[in-house]
Amino acid sequence: MTNFYGQYVGFGAGGAGAGYTYQGSNYGYSLGGTIPKTTDIHKYSFTSDGNATNVGDMVGGTSGSLCHLQAYGASSSQTHGYSHGGNSHPTTTANGYWNNVIDKFAFASSDGFTATDVGNLSQGKGYIGGFSSDGYGWSAGGWNGSTLNVIDRYSHSSDGDATDWADLTADTKEDSNGASASDYGYVSGGSPDTTKIERFVFASQTDGTDVGNLVVASRLYAGGNSSTSHGYHVGGASSGGGPSYNEIQKFAFASSGDSTDIGNLTTNCSWGSSSTSTTHGYTAGGDTAGGGSAQNVISKFPFASDTDAGDVGDLTHTNNYMGGGNQY
Repeated sequence: MTNFYGQYVGFGAGGAGAGYTYQGSNYGYSLGGTIPKTTDIHKYSFTSDGNATNVGDMVGGTSGSLCHLQAYGASSSQTHGYSHGGNSHPTTTANGYWNNVIDKFAFASSDGFTATDVGNLSQGKGYIGGFSSDGYGWSAGGWNGSTLNVIDRYSHSSDGDATDWADLTADTKEDSNGASASDYGYVSGGSPDTTKIERFVFASQTDGTDVGNLVVASRLYAGGNSSTSHGYHVGGASSGGGPSYNEIQKFAFASSGDSTDIGNLTTNCSWGSSSTSTTHGYTAGGDTAGGGSAQNVISKFPFASDTDAGDVGDLTHTNNYMGGGNQY
């Protein structure tokens, strides 16, 4: 589920950024995946189109007890990328297959680094969304043998465990990678099948509220991107291992309401990784058929106009069953 780099345009009381946004201007990151099983951290440029490079690894080996591998969430601070939770199948942990690990890596790291384990979620879980706010990372919903409604929060300023912060309106898993506004995190789609767009507030421990619906039928594990004014729900799959789709839907942050279908990805895509620049939404890897058909495509679409995405590069190998991405 996706994550966004904070740029401080202006500052208000208490150091809060009056113009605080989440988009990156340098690189996007794609993490982990299942086909092939990998902990690779890929990096690709926002300033020029081209292929990704493999620059590091998530916590653990390709079958290590702490590696996320698939279905994790992610968040981004100004200096670090985070991933949280996920499924480490086939290796079991104290939480079964479901990890509670929060790990992070520095955007300034040289090639060949390994991320660091810095804390735990409130419980082991996967199939979760990821969100970023000023100073915090968030996860929402998920699955660990049961479908969950928990919203967790963890600090970007100091390492440590997450707090069970609030609840969604209903249990949900396989929702989008997530969208983040300055004040809210947005959850869209998911399982049990829903077209709901729900948001939760970052500033207080308040449960989520239903603010609209996807205009295209519910999609599971879609990509998630954010401009400064809109959230995007990208691609996704139908329930029960059905086909993947290519729609790009957007919804406004300023007013509650339904999404609109504004274009298409270059391929059908679910279970991919999403990142966001100041001008474009990116999707990397993913599955073309809803299960077992991995791809390596990196595509991007513009925020300035409603139009289709373009193919701008490739990951170093095909990958699917991923989670959120990072950017700075």
